[in-house]
Amino acid sequence: MATEKASLSGGALAGAPDTAPAPWRARWLVPLVFAAFVAGVIALGLALHLQAKRSAEQSAWDSLRVTSELSAHSLDTWLAERTADADAIGTSALLVQALGHWRHAGAGHADAESLLLRHVERMQHFYAYRTVAIIDRQSGAVAFSSGAALDAGQTGQLARTEAGSRAQWIELGEGSDTGLRLGLVRNITDGVQ
Repeated sequence: MATEKASLSGGALAGAPDTAPAPWRARWLVPLVFAAFVAGVIALGLALHLQAKRSAEQSAWDSLRVTSELSAHSLDTWLAERTADADAIGTSALLVQALGHWRHAGAGHADAESLLLRHVERMQHFYAYRTVAIIDRQSGAVAFSSGAALDAGQTGQLARTEAGSRAQWIELGEGSDTGLRLGLVRNITDGVQ
């Protein structure tokens, strides 16, 4: 038995050809290939993620820019339309005639007041304003109104505004309970005596 051990160990040591790969190559080759593959997949994933992130950010900025431009354009258009509405109201022959009739008939004349109030209510509903009011600049009081009521400070501010034959926007202030913040003022009675 001792001789068998010697021959087995002697055969391996006696210079028999080594056909097996080196043990470190066999142990590390598969994990190294797998690690390289995983690193490549991670690098590709990070690159795709960063590209998608940049693309999403650029898309969001483009969307915000377009939205702000459209919002500004829409606001400008809306303000221009409301100014044109006020100019149309202020030059309405029917309204100017009704005001002239009311002024000549005197305060308390029911037919003239009823006609003028109907005009104001129609304008408020047609143009979808929250309030349409005709303010007597001399007394500083609301003569006719339809919609949300103006408070005394807003009425006084509107009466003091030097509006000409073109409509102008004024801020009505923050302290009001009416919720109205902007007013569009136009002198209607330029031609009415």
